[in-house]
Amino acid sequence: MLNHLSNMKLKSGIAPVCDLREAGVRLGLGCDNCSGSDVQSVFQAMKLFCLFAAVSEPEPGPALAHEVLRHATLGNARTAGLAGCLGAIKQGYKADLILIDLKDPAYLPYNSAARQLVYTETGRGVDMVLVDGKIVVQDRKVTTIDEDALRAEVADLMKFFIPEYEAVVKSRKRAIPYMAQAHRQMWKSDVGMNRFVARTRDR
Repeated sequence: MLNHLSNMKLKSGIAPVCDLREAGVRLGLGCDNCSGSDVQSVFQAMKLFCLFAAVSEPEPGPALAHEVLRHATLGNARTAGLAGCLGAIKQGYKADLILIDLKDPAYLPYNSAARQLVYTETGRGVDMVLVDGKIVVQDRKVTTIDEDALRAEVADLMKFFIPEYEAVVKSRKRAIPYMAQAHRQMWKSDVGMNRFVARTRDR
């Protein structure tokens, strides 16, 4: 399971996409949790996978859009232990579907479903979502919760969260230098690979 977005935000480095592909590793694409990548968007994850592969190898290679769609569907079902019931539109599989509005500007002009879904879709074109055949998003609105009530509840909670968060940050300030030192010490160990992009000073 590749979690590019959270790996980059948390300074965990970049997965060797091309090496994994060449080794025949069966992949899935993840977004990690809200604290790790902020947005749970499979569209962002798919695009980032293709971009990492593009900047990892200067030689022209096979088109990646169709491949990454497989990783994000069948691959993800497999990594969740749900192969055979999720990840494809087939008889006997659960009806977990996203319906895209092709009138969205991302598909004008329409020329390739795979490429435009991977490289241009941001989630804006999602019109309907079904989970196990049940509609949970329709006309771009969640049907299972009261969105306005949720927004109001979150806004009310933030009045208490912000001062509590600031107090936690202040109380942990003394520990930061020691944690940073431990972090740097850990990265001194040679594990046989470098997951960070080379900088001019490193050459």
